[in-house]
Amino acid sequence: MSIVKILDAYEEFQAILFEVGNEGQVNDSLTDVNIEMKKDISLELLRKLSGLVKNFEVLCNPFPDDCDVIIDDLINGEREINDIESISILLEKNFFVDDIGELDYYFFDFRSALKSIETIGKSKNGNKINIGIPSNEFIETDTLVFISLNKETNLSKIKKISIDSIIDENINFYLSNNKKSNHSYYFNPYSFLIKEVSYDETPFVKSVKMYFYNTMLDSLSDKKEDSLFILRGEKSISILIDNDFQTDNYQDFIKIFSFLVSVQKYTEKYIIIKKVFSLYILNKEDITALDQKLPDIRKTINHYYDHYIEDNIKDFFRTKDQLLKEAMNVSKVIYEQTDKINTSIVASLLSIIIIFVTTLYRTMADITLTYFASILIIFVVFSLVYYYLMSNSSEKRYKLTKKQFEHFINEVALIQGKEIKKLKFTYLDAPYEELKSTLKKLLYFLIIINVLIIVSFIIFLFNKVDMLMLLVKIIYWLY
Repeated sequence: MSIVKILDAYEEFQAILFEVGNEGQVNDSLTDVNIEMKKDISLELLRKLSGLVKNFEVLCNPFPDDCDVIIDDLINGEREINDIESISILLEKNFFVDDIGELDYYFFDFRSALKSIETIGKSKNGNKINIGIPSNEFIETDTLVFISLNKETNLSKIKKISIDSIIDENINFYLSNNKKSNHSYYFNPYSFLIKEVSYDETPFVKSVKMYFYNTMLDSLSDKKEDSLFILRGEKSISILIDNDFQTDNYQDFIKIFSFLVSVQKYTEKYIIIKKVFSLYILNKEDITALDQKLPDIRKTINHYYDHYIEDNIKDFFRTKDQLLKEAMNVSKVIYEQTDKINTSIVASLLSIIIIFVTTLYRTMADITLTYFASILIIFVVFSLVYYYLMSNSSEKRYKLTKKQFEHFINEVALIQGKEIKKLKFTYLDAPYEELKSTLKKLLYFLIIINVLIIVSFIIFLFNKVDMLMLLVKIIYWLY
């Protein structure tokens, strides 16, 4: 059974760590577990490891031979212990267990599990990632589920949990506004936002909270240098990156994050948060010092934002009137273009009537075939070029006015999205639909006129030309 094999390998993993001590470097990735040791390698250690491992494989670098062969060579004096550069104790997960059910990954070391999240790509099914860790707490975040693996665990009963649709939208919104960091769908502050607040402060729980702090500071900072987050607000400050720090005010940091990631006024809030951080944090303070100041930072951020809203409300109605005026100007441009097309249709109709009345039917007896054919060709070509120019000009004018309209809207922070959509429909989309309808009328009109002229030309041929002789000439010319 898979869970039995995993737990058996985990016990072996712990026994290996006990033997290698602090010199062993653990790299527990998505695909394999590797414990590497470069110092204090001895024949006695190799013997212990060789007798210990059943699921893992001991490799003596750079030699490709089996560990037992290396031990025999060392005993026989064919090799020296100093010839071994390092030893790797390896378990390949993909070949070790065939079926892990709805478990996406499993790890033996929780620190490696948290580190590996950064390498997980976005799932296409919109589910949380199930990660199994033996003898660990069950923790659920907004995108991850850490499952404790033990003897009672039934892998077949582990189910997928869908990511909340609002969380999904917020993550995509957050990523679209935070492109400078290495954050991804499953590696961002939401991934370390614990859903329950009643967990004991175990090393694993604290590590999850520390990842939340680091991802938040990474998103707020302008750049990351060595062991520093560089943040530019009211002034430029740097925050020391620690391997261990306090997370006493984790909930306050979550509230700051929740305040930041919302649909409205992300940029304004982002700037305010950075300004407040730079006011409270001294240059090169560590994250523990930041943690102690988070309650005051959160209150000040809310205070600054309230004042920002009050200041903007004073200009709100003036801005709204300006937007309405701009929207009506855009609408006016589109309707003027529509009127131009209507005027062109009328003018073209009058021109056609004048041509037929004054040129064709009044002097029908004097019109030659060549002359009538020339008029037909000229008008067909004119119709095609004229329609292309009118439609192309109208489309370009619409795109230009649309860009101007949207640029102006983007400059306004306080008008609600629904109201902006309504304005856009009234003053941009509706006039554009009217413009397209008018262009269709122009196209139909030109087609009808050309059809009438072609019919007139055919009638003219019957009246002026011996059709039998003309047909004979055409057949002769074709052959």
